[in-house]
Amino acid sequence: MRFLYLTTGNHRYEQGNLTSFDLFEKALKTSSPSTLDWQVHHNNKNNYMSQPIVSIVNGIEALFSDIHTDLEANSDISKKGAQAVIDYYALISEKKYGFDISAEGSLKALAKSLLTKDPQKGLSIYQKTTELYPESAYALSSLAKAYAELGDINKAIQYQMKAVEKSKTMIEWHQKKHKQYLAEFKIMLNSKGE
Repeated sequence: MRFLYLTTGNHRYEQGNLTSFDLFEKALKTSSPSTLDWQVHHNNKNNYMSQPIVSIVNGIEALFSDIHTDLEANSDISKKGAQAVIDYYALISEKKYGFDISAEGSLKALAKSLLTKDPQKGLSIYQKTTELYPESAYALSSLAKAYAELGDINKAIQYQMKAVEKSKTMIEWHQKKHKQYLAEFKIMLNSKGE
C-alpha cells in the first residue's frame, strides 16, 4: 500500500502549475493502482510560502487518519459486517503500517448501530470485540452498557466488574470512570428491586 497527498493553492505564483496539477489528478482518477491511497487538496487559505509546512502537517494527519478515526457504522467496510472490519484492520496493520492497528472502536461503533434493530447481532459483535481485545476495559464496558440498554442489568454488572478489574492498569481517571459505570448499574439494579 502506498499513500500520496497532493496539494496546491491558487496564489499567483502557483497559477502556472494548476493545469498540470489538474491533469495529474485526472490521471490518478483513471489510472492509479488500487494499492495507492491518494488525496488531492486545494489549499486556498494559506500563503504559498507556508504551503509546504501546512501540507506536511495535513499530509501526516491524512496518512494516519485510519488509526485515529474509527470507521462509521454506515461505511462501505462496516456495512459488510464485523469480519470485514477485522479484515480491513489486519490489512492496514500488515500492508500499510507494519504494526497492529486496533479494530476495537470500529467494531463497537458497528455493534452500537445494530443494538436496537438486531440486539443479538449487536451483542455478538460486542462479545467478539472482548474476545479480540481481552485486556481492554473499554471493550468490556461497552458490552456491559449494551446489556444495560437491553435491560439485563445483572449481566451489565458482571461485565462492568471485569472492566473495573482490567482498568487497574490504567491511569486513575479511567479507573474512576469504570467504577462510576459500575455504581450506576448497581443503582439501576436497586431501582428495579432485584
